[in-house]
Amino acid sequence: SKKLETTSTGVTVTGDLVADNVRVGDNETFRAGASSDVQMFHDATGATHGTAGVSYIKVQGTHDNIFDIFTSSATGKISLKSNNLAETMLSATGNGAVELYYDNSKKFETTSTGATVTGALNVDGIQISLSNNDAIIDAPTGDEIFLRANGGSDRVFAGRVNSQVELFYDNVEKFRTTSTGISVTGGIVGSAD
Repeated sequence: SKKLETTSTGVTVTGDLVADNVRVGDNETFRAGASSDVQMFHDATGATHGTAGVSYIKVQGTHDNIFDIFTSSATGKISLKSNNLAETMLSATGNGAVELYYDNSKKFETTSTGATVTGALNVDGIQISLSNNDAIIDAPTGDEIFLRANGGSDRVFAGRVNSQVELFYDNVEKFRTTSTGISVTGGIVGSAD
């Protein structure tokens, strides 16, 4: 059966094409799919582009390292963008920050000392936010807020809805608000300025 045919528009291969290299010039495309749904090309600026039309590109493997994206330098940047490169969704810089975006607005960024959150942070129903330079910890589904230290074994603060607020020293309650005022365990020491 016929395996290779030249035509007025190029060459048609029936079966597998095995080659050491396949080369195309700048802005020339590799195409796959009956309607050329997937296209990859290299432009003169060194960028590589891929499109999937209205479809998507799926990468699947059979082991842990399925898909690696890397830059040519240790400080290179990788970005995940929306349609037509209009919005950034993720940006990762080698030896630097990883940034997550919502509607093209940066919301989360890793730093050399931890992470920075812009806006509110919700963790299992707890919301931590900043409003007019005031720090707010909100537990909308619970009745109590606790601050603990030493792996959670030492109580520092306890706040209860429609009830008392407690302060602790060395895991022992020393101060409590009540419906009529305050309750103190131990002495009160005052000093002049």
